Amino acid sequence: MENYDSIISQIDSSKNVKNILSKNKKLVGDKNFYIALSKKKLIDENTLSLFDEKVRGDKEVIAEVLGTWPHQDAYKHATEKIKDDKNIAFDAIKARDTNIEFISDRLKEDRKFMLDVASSIYMHSKVLQFLPKKYRNDKEFLMILLKKDYQSFEYISEELKNDPELVWSAMFDCNIWYAPVTCYLASGQKVKEDKDFFQKASAKLKEYRQSKELIASIKEAHKIAVANSKGASAGAVAEIKATLKNFKKEFATADSWTASQSNKNFTNYLEKVKEFSKDKKIMEMLVEADLSQKTYYAKNIGQSIKVLDEKLQKDTEFLSKLMEKTEGKVFEFLPEDIKKDKNFIISNYSSNIKKEHLDKSLSNDAKFILDLAQSCAGSRLFLMSRIKYIVGDKLLSDSTFIEKFVGYDGSILDSVSNDIKKDKKIVKKAIGSFRNALGYADKSLLTDKELLKYSLSQGGDSFMSDLSMEQLSDKDFLLELLSYTKKDNTSLARSIMRSIPYSLKKDKELVLSCVLRSGWSIENADDSVKYDKDILTAAFKTG
Repeated sequence: MENYDSIISQIDSSKNVKNILSKNKKLVGDKNFYIALSKKKLIDENTLSLFDEKVRGDKEVIAEVLGTWPHQDAYKHATEKIKDDKNIAFDAIKARDTNIEFISDRLKEDRKFMLDVASSIYMHSKVLQFLPKKYRNDKEFLMILLKKDYQSFEYISEELKNDPELVWSAMFDCNIWYAPVTCYLASGQKVKEDKDFFQKASAKLKEYRQSKELIASIKEAHKIAVANSKGASAGAVAEIKATLKNFKKEFATADSWTASQSNKNFTNYLEKVKEFSKDKKIMEMLVEADLSQKTYYAKNIGQSIKVLDEKLQKDTEFLSKLMEKTEGKVFEFLPEDIKKDKNFIISNYSSNIKKEHLDKSLSNDAKFILDLAQSCAGSRLFLMSRIKYIVGDKLLSDSTFIEKFVGYDGSILDSVSNDIKKDKKIVKKAIGSFRNALGYADKSLLTDKELLKYSLSQGGDSFMSDLSMEQLSDKDFLLELLSYTKKDNTSLARSIMRSIPYSLKKDKELVLSCVLRSGWSIENADDSVKYDKDILTAAFKTG
């Protein structure tokens, strides 16, 4: 190995080996050089292919290959003679089960050898796919193999997929928690529609920690199989409904990678359900699954709407149901005629309807916006605060409209033109529906004691943070503000103590007045008065 030190020092990764070998032709046939590279971890799964047949057929080299994690699959580059060596082949499969693909055809056909391999080696990589087709119908061989490699079940013959004994063994003998579902789903129609087999399997699954999830999965497959036994159409409908349910589950738990993959699968699946475009229940489930995707992962969300039959795309009763099922998320993807339908929007308004989703004319339609607000004034009051976000720029400068709208939601003052923010009449009306509206008004109105008094009487004191230093330094003014509030209003007192200048935090009269409203306001008092007996007593009573 020392002889190779100078050469190996020129290699910093397996990628450089090819260059070295092209400059030193003798090394291509030097098994010790390969072993030296391996010891230095300068090989990958393809490095062996760069050496000549003499090296690739050397048992010592192959032993090094099979002992070098994670590149045991370099066995694929061994010579055909090595691949036909029963003992080496056994070791190769033992080192990495997928090496079974590369052993000689003679060994693959040797049933006794393959039985020994299946019996002795733990395999889990769907190895049946690499073996001759005769094994797919060899029950004895499969009963052994599937105890370790249950995922090979998908490759067994259709005949044996309907063999209850083999299916049961594949489901439960490998003791892997998800094997029962994987194998049951891949089993034949005869097994899946068998009620006794299903009930027996469900009882067995109750022993598993994830029993509820597992039983639900095989129950769905059993239902589809039973439906299939009644006719192709019923089976297809049952299968589609089950698939859409699963998509919805996948979307709910998906991360960035799985969401992308699920989205691709869903996109491909749309073609399959087109023949059911008139089926309201299937289309409802389709759209609901589609809109349950996380928007920041899904590239083409909403495409399910295009699958709907033309009549369903115009059926406002059906579309209203979709609005309910998707919490309004579907609105963005509805036909343009529906997006212009005022009655439809008012009846199905949702916080997920954005200004950009609406027809532009509606955002500046005063009557429509006011009718929408009126419709939310009752049982849908929680939606009221969202309406302001769909109001167009033209209406935000319309004082007549704003004066009417603030009767429903005064918080819109935050978005209106400056002239309207100075309108005392509008601001006062806004306070009536949104107590902190004064905080959005023009600062010039903060000197209007009538407005201040009205705001405080409604419980709105957020304007405190906007008062001038002159006002915050006026003790009499602050005491007057306190007198305007209800006795159970504690927030103003704390706001005053947080905002006033240092000198007033020493004023016993003002501090006591605040503490009598809220004991917690003492935390901002100066130490010179904080421990005053009267103030402490008041704080304990109201704190």
